[in-house]
Amino acid sequence: MPHGTAAIDTVILAGGVNRVSLFDGYVPGYKALLPVHGRASIAYTLDALRAVPSVGRVCIVGEEEALRPAVDG
Repeated sequence: MPHGTAAIDTVILAGGVNRVSLFDGYVPGYKALLPVHGRASIAYTLDALRAVPSVGRVCIVGEEEALRPAVDG
């Protein structure tokens, strides 16, 4: 991070539930876990935040047990 620049802490709201079947075989669940090209949609958000040097801590708001596998991966 450049000298004199403070880290920006972020919050990801990932608790929303999709109750509509989006495609054949889709089981409604957390929007953050919606599969996009074989990855949970939240993984793309985390990749983008990790690429920004000024981003500090990231707080994810949602069901930890459900989100942890996608976040750790």
